[in-house]
Amino acid sequence: MAAYGALLRRAIAEGRADVDDPASTAALLFSLVEGVILRRADDRNLDAARVADGIEQATLRILGASL
Repeated sequence: MAAYGALLRRAIAEGRADVDDPASTAALLFSLVEGVILRRADDRNLDAARVADGIEQATLRILGASL
């Protein structure tokens, strides 16, 4: 979780993210990305490329970044 917070603070400082609540946003990003581990446990045939693309798009939206 600390790594997600540090990366988010860096992105904000560099003007690459626009969020109102960095702590909550870091927790949300952590849940989104790390949740894939649980999905893989339930579905060994999970299409990793497709999931990665979805996570990327969702992350950019959460960060307020341009798509």
